[in-house]
Amino acid sequence: MQARQQGQFLDAVDRLYAAALDSAEWRDFLSTTAAMFGADNAYVSRIQHDNRALDYVVLHQPNWNAVSVGRYAALMDEDPRMPAFRGNPFRPLHCRMVAPEKRLHASRTYNEALKPLGIEYTMVVGLPESAGVTRYLGFTRGPSADAFDAGDLSLLHELVPHLQRAFAIRCGIERQRRQPTTAEWILERLPFCVLTADIAGKVLQMNAAARDFLSARRGLRLVNGYLRADRGADQDKLEHALSAIRAAGPGAPPAPQPVLLTANGVNAPVALMVSVPTADMGAAVEMGPDGGVAVISIAHVPARPAADQEAMLRLFGLSPAQARLAALLVSGHSVKEAAALLGIAENSARQCLKIIFSKTGIRRQADLVRVLGNALTLRI
Repeated sequence: MQARQQGQFLDAVDRLYAAALDSAEWRDFLSTTAAMFGADNAYVSRIQHDNRALDYVVLHQPNWNAVSVGRYAALMDEDPRMPAFRGNPFRPLHCRMVAPEKRLHASRTYNEALKPLGIEYTMVVGLPESAGVTRYLGFTRGPSADAFDAGDLSLLHELVPHLQRAFAIRCGIERQRRQPTTAEWILERLPFCVLTADIAGKVLQMNAAARDFLSARRGLRLVNGYLRADRGADQDKLEHALSAIRAAGPGAPPAPQPVLLTANGVNAPVALMVSVPTADMGAAVEMGPDGGVAVISIAHVPARPAADQEAMLRLFGLSPAQARLAALLVSGHSVKEAAALLGIAENSARQCLKIIFSKTGIRRQADLVRVLGNALTLRI
């Protein structure tokens, strides 16, 4: 190792240990090592391979935004380089060693994720953290640069023992910080599903009940770490509720947003309540990257006998026929669908809806569904 290169290497090691103690220092480490390897970009990533969850710390953030990272995460399983990167822990590799240029260029990963970011050459080393989870240090170069070579691999190999120690230190600090607070301990033992998500729908925390519910795929699921509804119309409802959290100004928290979604395989809705964290939740709630966070509680509303629903809705002064129509609307059916199920004309259903509005003092169908749906949910 030449004297100048040795100086860069020692500087990189110093910055690496500083980053292990303070995550704000990662960018200084990445800047130093990118210069050392003549790379356009450098990154530290953590990949949960089993569910394709991907997190990055990147040198040039404007080029590697959440959209581009999400696109790569979606195509990660198709990356022809990934089996070698994952299957050779602690061994530095560059892309031309593990995937011929023709094969890489033919892949969706290259054409839809790497090429748009100007990435032609990549060199990485992976260090397993736990079963199915690996941390990577990687470097990229554009098409006008030379490919990484044996000299680059040798220099990165010298850095590996320091990376192992630094990642171990970082994992220890993160584990210590993840020790459950009293609020988190209570959250985990709640008998209903609770999770927190940022305003883009990325799940930050969830309790065991929420994990079980999402794994059952009853209308909601996790996609690359993001909460997604199975139906497009339901996804629109979820995003609308999250947008209300996003639009809230400082000191003016929005009202909780009720959302009713269609559950798969059962004739009953999934009821969500989207709200901001209360002050007493404190440090139990992990904040999103922009500070925005929503608390989402999930209740799978059990199917009620129609008579029970009607009896409840008649407390609003509705006739049996009006209560039956209202119950179907609350369950997620459109006016047209409800009319078909009741065996009446759509026009008749709309006239009936006007009478329901008059009796309840509600003017919009969405508000009717929210108010009546909440009344039924409270009776679970």
